[in-house]
Amino acid sequence: MVMLHFDRSALSRREASPRALRPLVLVSAFGLFAGCYAEADENDTGTETFGADDVGDDMGTESVGGGEAIEIDPANMIDDLEDCDDAIIEQGGRGGSWYSYNDASGGTQTPSGTQTPASGGVTDSDMCQAMTSGGGFSEWGAGIGFDFVNDGVAAKMPYDASEFTGVAFWAKGSVTDLRVNLLIPDVLPEAEGGTCVPSSPDAGDCSDAHGVAIALTEEWQQFQIDFDMVTQQGWGQAAAFDPARLMSMHWYIPQDQDFELALDDIGLY
Repeated sequence: MVMLHFDRSALSRREASPRALRPLVLVSAFGLFAGCYAEADENDTGTETFGADDVGDDMGTESVGGGEAIEIDPANMIDDLEDCDDAIIEQGGRGGSWYSYNDASGGTQTPSGTQTPASGGVTDSDMCQAMTSGGGFSEWGAGIGFDFVNDGVAAKMPYDASEFTGVAFWAKGSVTDLRVNLLIPDVLPEAEGGTCVPSSPDAGDCSDAHGVAIALTEEWQQFQIDFDMVTQQGWGQAAAFDPARLMSMHWYIPQDQDFELALDDIGLY
């Protein structure tokens, strides 16, 4: 597993609830091999969370993990992390990079920017995995993600995934209330390539992304997230989810906890 770090100061990620919103500080856009999380909210919205044991909780949204694994067609693989770089696989109209972010509230997040090779992955043949560990964030937490279409030069663009049923990935770790978000332009502020305009200057009602809450274990398990399962958390502007306009995929972990997360073999099915 290789951990890379590079700066993409133009990137901004604000996925917290309105009362948790702060100016986001992007820590790194490193090669996948440093993990993080995608966002979750502290609101109770009646979410179902499924993990290895299909356990329910009150996070709102649903997800599937721990069932029979499916095989991803190589042409539909977003990233298997085998090349150990910061980019997702460039194919099928996709091409973007991984990045991490946190609330800069004094916590720690590893990798911290150094390039550190390490092995890992779902199978013994896997060269790399996306992973992170840390804690001590007190504002809204930390995250990791990638853009579906972003060459780092032109503005990022939406990706049409409407021919697919959903997205799958392998994950393991120790984290409470991990949330996986699929972002579309309707919920992203204009500064982040979206079309959401706050209802007032201080409203903070953009970035209520569609997603699911998942429960991890210390063993690898595959999570299969159908597009018709993802929902918003309800604190921001409502928008209908459209898989034909995917901008980004995020794993978010909320504040006030220590965390560990590993990801591998992200693909469409």
